[in-house]
Parts: sequence; structure tokens; C-alpha cells
Amino acid sequence: MIDTPKATVPASTGKEFDSITDEFCDAAYAWNKDPNDFKAKGGMKQMSSALSSGMTLVMSIWDDHDVNMLWLDSKYPTDAADDTPMV
Repeated sequence: MIDTPKATVPASTGKEFDSITDEFCDAAYAWNKDPNDFKAKGGMKQMSSALSSGMTLVMSIWDDHDVNMLWLDSKYPTDAADDTPMV
């Protein structure tokens, strides 16, 4: 088994998370100043129920030559402070 690295969401007052939970999602939404639509739709309990019903994975493969898709899974812009929300 591979352990999930711990992540700290600045809005969580320093709490470390090692999995995706409702508490983690609450902290991430608060940090990004986004409305918590995930929670309004049932959060992890509803997600678990939906996954139990079966889903189909759909992927779109493309490339972003301007910024090498950094916006997707890394700090962008690259000179932003580490605690800058992803807006």
C-alpha cells in the first residue's frame, strides 16, 4: 500500500489531511472562497452512494502549450505565494 502524503489547507488552521473527507472539502472551499456546492449536494455520503451505483469514466485528452497545463495540478502562476488560493 502507498500512503497518501499529508496536505495542509491554510484555511484549516494548520490541520493536516491524508484523505479526502467532508472536513478537508470544507477547508478547501473556505480557503478558495468558493461556495461549498459539494456539501450542499450531500458531500462524501452522496458521493459514496453515487459511486456505489456505478459510473463511467470519461476523459478529455488535450494540451495547453501556453502554460504546460500548470493550472491543472500545480502552482500557477508559478511566482504566486504558496498560500495563495486557487482562483
